[in-house]
Amino acid sequence: MIKKFRKRYSAFRYRGYLKKRERASWAPYDLSIYRQLVLQIARLPDLEFMPFLENQKHSEKIQIFVRHDIDTHRCIGNLSPLLNIDRSATVCAGVYFRVDDEEYLLRGYREVIRFYRDSGFEVGLHTCCYTKDNVFEEFKRETEKFAEEAGFWPTSFSVHGLGDYRQAARIKFYREIANRLEEFGYKFGDIPPLRSYDYVVQDCHFDENRNFFIYDDFVHLPLFFPKGTTFLILTHPCYWRV
Repeated sequence: MIKKFRKRYSAFRYRGYLKKRERASWAPYDLSIYRQLVLQIARLPDLEFMPFLENQKHSEKIQIFVRHDIDTHRCIGNLSPLLNIDRSATVCAGVYFRVDDEEYLLRGYREVIRFYRDSGFEVGLHTCCYTKDNVFEEFKRETEKFAEEAGFWPTSFSVHGLGDYRQAARIKFYREIANRLEEFGYKFGDIPPLRSYDYVVQDCHFDENRNFFIYDDFVHLPLFFPKGTTFLILTHPCYWRV
């Protein structure tokens, strides 16, 4: 009974919190915001950073996963300062690169990617496969291209978001790939149902004029969630001023 009450109370507070969030800054964001967030988490005893590929577990702490999606060429140029902040707090984040050649050519950053991977970050594919009609054929092609250009086979992936575009195909991909990971050489995909988050702190909200902004959850985490819940901090380095 007590657990049910706590769950209902947390859901009530969560809905109220979403209504009261305020916009804190518009892109490009000052890097000090990200630095302060990471330091805040690192010094709070009830929070813990999780290696990105580690399974969610029963815990008395709020578990924090960090992911950086490399959507654009500018993301690559801005990535190192964010990862340096991660390294200072021993954050083993996930870093995900596209291979569709629309924003950058992955093969031109092979040594950079190797350095990040050797530094302890999980590096994998940021797939756009659901934008094609033959989703799994495209996913296989992207995976092989990543392996050829990065110099290693990716064992995890995330999915490049395009709003409502082909949303049904994207959801269908989530549902089907969850049972076919080994077929493509993967161990993990940062998608439901393979992982779910109770709250996501992200830098890609956009306003009425399609200007990107962050809420004040990047400044002060919502810490009313019960212990054992899971957060994702998601960044796109191109939105940050470094």
